[in-house]
Amino acid sequence: EVTLHAAPLTHGAGFLMLPTFASGGANVVCTRFDAARTLRLFRDEGITNGFFVPSMIRMLTGHTTKSLGLKRQKRTGKKGPDGRPILSDPVALAPVEELAARVRKEVGAALQERRLVTASTGTEKQPPGISGRHAYTVLRFDAAADTVTLWNPHGNSFRPKGEAGLKAGYATRAGVFTVPVVEFVQVFRGVAYETGESVTGTKPAVPTKEVPTPEKAKTGTNGSNGK
Repeated sequence: EVTLHAAPLTHGAGFLMLPTFASGGANVVCTRFDAARTLRLFRDEGITNGFFVPSMIRMLTGHTTKSLGLKRQKRTGKKGPDGRPILSDPVALAPVEELAARVRKEVGAALQERRLVTASTGTEKQPPGISGRHAYTVLRFDAAADTVTLWNPHGNSFRPKGEAGLKAGYATRAGVFTVPVVEFVQVFRGVAYETGESVTGTKPAVPTKEVPTPEKAKTGTNGSNGK
């Protein structure tokens, strides 16, 4: 496992650092984000995962991104003990079957075209084994089984106590788990995916031929450092 950190470690990218070390993987840390350099690192360093916001994806691929909202939460005007705004209970943006149909159509098409797809959870209580206020990678859509398979970058494993579902959670191994589409739209707040449309005036980045070697730290299973 090789994780690329092209965003600030003090923000979303940082949560991947320790899990990568714990699994005996390598962390490739960049001092700043450069699309061409990032693509070269993917090619030359065998990058397997990383943290990228939509604007980075647009710069890497030259494609726009689109959002599919599933739930909405409003600010209550109050703050919790941690100082964060308290949000209202989530409200579905449409009936479950209507949202499920959109997921099948839009997410299914994006994955079939090998586009990047992510899903995020809200602040409300989640099924066991699923983290709130968190981002997940959508790996595949199985039309025959009507399920969505996701990956939690934390790489957790979980075994539900009872029948898998909204109450007991879903069997998870190395962060990978599968959810029926009709339950997916009840758990996740929304989906963001790469489209095939070009960003106006933007071309996909091309890997640079040579870049300085980034700082790279690797911890093997024997606890040794370096590569």
